[in-house]
Amino acid sequence: MRFDVLGFNMNHIKSFFSYIRGSDANLTLENSIFNITCSIGAIILFIMAIFNATIQMETLGIILPIIVAVCLLILYYFSRFEGKFITSALLSIPLIYFLTSIMWFVNGGQDGSIIHALQVFFLLFFAILPRKYHITFTIFHVISVATLYVLEYNYPEWVSPYKGSKEQMMDQVVSLTFAIICVYAIMMSIKAMYEEKIKEVAMQKENLESLNDMKDKMLSIISHDVRSPLAQLKSLLEVVTTSDIPTEQSNYLFAQIAKNVDETQNLLDTLVTWASLQVNGEDNFIREENIVLKEMVAKESALFSRQSSQKNLKLTCTIPVALQVFSDANILSLVIRNLLSNAIKFTYAGGEISLHAEKQAAFVVFSVKDTGVGISPERLDNLINSSKNISTRGTNKEKGSGLGLLLCKEFIEKSGGKLHIESELNKGTTFYVYIRSPF
Repeated sequence: MRFDVLGFNMNHIKSFFSYIRGSDANLTLENSIFNITCSIGAIILFIMAIFNATIQMETLGIILPIIVAVCLLILYYFSRFEGKFITSALLSIPLIYFLTSIMWFVNGGQDGSIIHALQVFFLLFFAILPRKYHITFTIFHVISVATLYVLEYNYPEWVSPYKGSKEQMMDQVVSLTFAIICVYAIMMSIKAMYEEKIKEVAMQKENLESLNDMKDKMLSIISHDVRSPLAQLKSLLEVVTTSDIPTEQSNYLFAQIAKNVDETQNLLDTLVTWASLQVNGEDNFIREENIVLKEMVAKESALFSRQSSQKNLKLTCTIPVALQVFSDANILSLVIRNLLSNAIKFTYAGGEISLHAEKQAAFVVFSVKDTGVGISPERLDNLINSSKNISTRGTNKEKGSGLGLLLCKEFIEKSGGKLHIESELNKGTTFYVYIRSPF
């Protein structure tokens, strides 16, 4: 319980620092340090004014910290909300050093705590100022501190001494404590920004690796599975256009050409959709709506009428006419098309493919069952759990990329559903697609 409380408090502290430093994505580390310094410094100065009042310091020692704190808050406002970081930083230097110089004489001179504040200010401003200002600022700081020592040496009566050693010790301790708190707050802010950048870089690296894998996969598929049917298509067209062949043979060649075109087009459609998913992300492409499932299945089935008739396949559909699903039309169309293509590809001539759907709880379960070659348990496990595309030739040596089923699984899951596969070697396979129901 104690750790939960500590975690709760730390989260609030991190949120506080995150707010005061700003949430702009283009916020620089220097701007963050300045915002933290101004805000925390103003708080510390207000507390210091209260402390000076408790030890009965002169009125100027109470008023000056309040004036400096108010000035810091004004500069913080322009830096944090108006985006004028450099202007605010440059204006704050002479202001803070002037008011601090007055505090030097009010607060015990070289025996007081102002020297510690000046060293902290130097480190902070050196960290936040652009490199071109470093030499000028360093000279300004050295001259300012040296001037204070010279003035105190020549005019010791200007310095208001402490009323006693107790007050001096308390002032030193409180000032050092506040300086440590201020530096700690700034370092925590720097660490938080560093961790955020590390996470951002890690995420960018992961995205780049994913895009690189996608590029390699697409190049591999294009080089092997797109170039090959195009080369075959070119050869067939050359035979048809340059040779005097019988009508029966030319009809066969034209059928082969149409088959190659269909396979290549389906592959390219799958590749384009998959690439769009990988590049744009799910939020950019999913547009869900109510869809009459049987109408879409009928539309997609018509695209495969020639392939199914060539293999003399019996295609039956027992989907209720009024059954609706809640899904993205493009995704559902691609899933149905890939599952039908897969069933036709792996079913022997004279086989049967059955399409069925029924409502189960919050889902509509759409199934594609074939009497084809089936899938071995080892390969089925690879299909379900692997992120790699596994290509296998069909019963008529049909080619494929192996990407279709992987894409179906990915799309279905991103749409809130799931894909389940049951298969027995040499007896057939059934794909179950769980699609959200609108009712």
